[in-house]
Amino acid sequence: MKNFYLLIFTCFILLIGCGVKEIFVRDNDRDGISNSDDLCPEENGLPEFRGCPDKDGDGIPDKDDKCPESPGPAENNGCPWPDTDDDGIIDIDDACPEIFGPVENNGCPWPDTDGDNVLDKDDACPTVPGSPDYNGCPKPNANVGNPAEEYNLRKFPESPPNPSGFEVLATNIFQNDRTFEDVNKRLLRALRNQNCNRTSYYDTNNGFVLVTQLEQINDDGKYVSCSADIIKNKNFSLSEYFKALLAPEIGYYRFFVFIIKNTPLNFSDTEINLPLTEKLIREGSTYLPEQIGDKPFTSNHKVTVLIYQLKKPEHSEAKLLKQTVPADHLKISGIKKNLTP
Repeated sequence: MKNFYLLIFTCFILLIGCGVKEIFVRDNDRDGISNSDDLCPEENGLPEFRGCPDKDGDGIPDKDDKCPESPGPAENNGCPWPDTDDDGIIDIDDACPEIFGPVENNGCPWPDTDGDNVLDKDDACPTVPGSPDYNGCPKPNANVGNPAEEYNLRKFPESPPNPSGFEVLATNIFQNDRTFEDVNKRLLRALRNQNCNRTSYYDTNNGFVLVTQLEQINDDGKYVSCSADIIKNKNFSLSEYFKALLAPEIGYYRFFVFIIKNTPLNFSDTEINLPLTEKLIREGSTYLPEQIGDKPFTSNHKVTVLIYQLKKPEHSEAKLLKQTVPADHLKISGIKKNLTP
């Protein structure tokens, strides 16, 4: 009986001790860290973070983590680095964060300057359209006859039709260019983001001319479609194609002409129209021949861009719109931005 009372007394003492401890040492979240030492007393946490949790396990306590459920580095406040273009390269390491591209090219797509579907890195002739069978170069001996005629360009009109507007581009844009091919590459880079990327080349006195493809635009100058897109219908005959091309739907149309020469430019009274426009893009050369591209580009040469904007009203032929502001079209099309050295 004595032992029984002793046991009862011992339990009583222990219960009193527990109660005292509960009163003086509280741990609301039961994480083993007393409320007085716990920075997050209502959340079960870790000792290394003084009682605060780290749900995503990135080493940053949730209270300091801007993305508590997604692991990320401390330098990005606990959030993962974004990969805007989903190419597997985080934006901070991606040279082209908004354009999908391979790791080998720092996240940028491989360029195809001449548009022959052979990437420049694999193209032995990156500025001349060719065939994959010849490493991106034209088929050998594709042209026969007089060698001089193989690379000569058609002559561009000495006095071109009066444009809607024109602008002589700033000389500092081309300050590092030494040859016509250098200038040509710069222009092609400026045009590479254009939806209508076909170009035609012509010869002019001690220079060359680059003509862009006709495109349909809104009245504010923004791209709508390429003139050649109407041929996508497989049942479209060639005659129907040209008929549609020369009698397009109601709307606005535009093309650019870049003239590189070292003599003043004069305009004729010739009225530009859609048949003449199609002739310019169709009859020019598909690339700038090396024999012309190697010629020197000097400080005396000027690069002038002509803007031809036409409007096709209902029941009437397309007519040239006059007094177009060139800078607006160069900016809206993105050419101005891409030309900047």
